[in-house]
Amino acid sequence: MRRVVVAGAALALTVGVVLGSGSANAATVPIGQPMTGKMTFYNDVGFGACGTQINAATQNLVAMSFRWWTTPNPNNDPICQGISVRVTFNGKTITVPVKDKCPSCDATHIDLSQAAFQRLAPLDVGVVNGITWQFVNSGGGNPPPPGPPPPPPPPPPPGGNPPPPPPPPPGGVAWQPNVHYSVGQVVTFSGRSYSCVQSHTSLPGWEPPNVPALWAPR
Repeated sequence: MRRVVVAGAALALTVGVVLGSGSANAATVPIGQPMTGKMTFYNDVGFGACGTQINAATQNLVAMSFRWWTTPNPNNDPICQGISVRVTFNGKTITVPVKDKCPSCDATHIDLSQAAFQRLAPLDVGVVNGITWQFVNSGGGNPPPPGPPPPPPPPPPPGGNPPPPPPPPPGGVAWQPNVHYSVGQVVTFSGRSYSCVQSHTSLPGWEPPNVPALWAPR
């Protein structure tokens, strides 16, 4: 049988659950509901009410009020099935699994293991009032809902570089008037290829066969 090392005066019930007269069997486990209460600590060694071996002096765990237990066999109680308690005090927050039952605790009074208590307050304080706590699923609480899918990548800016032009065919590009040609540039005209021998801007009538000073057949 576990015991509370430091026991304080019973707190008034402040949680929004229905408790039967003298019985806790009507209590439920409200995941995520913030509560205000007090914490004490204990350091028992043995089997906790959830049926597992515990060492409250060295392990991080919590014993919850008998009011939260709902089944005749505590080992099978819902509160032992992957439930933890997130406790906040003085700017510090810890999350510890429920492993034991506190037979003398009121509903908002949690009895932390000695190891867990000293993460929030000095052991010589004994009883700490004004804490906030809530039941969470083990691992820190309910997983967050999936976020929206990432947005598609933005289109390129209007002034971005245009794609490079396709390479010219092996025989060169087709000759056209009013185009600047550089020395060595290859063009085609009437099925033949010509190489520019003098830089110039073409004009109508300056077709490669007509101006050998500008174009040399290949």
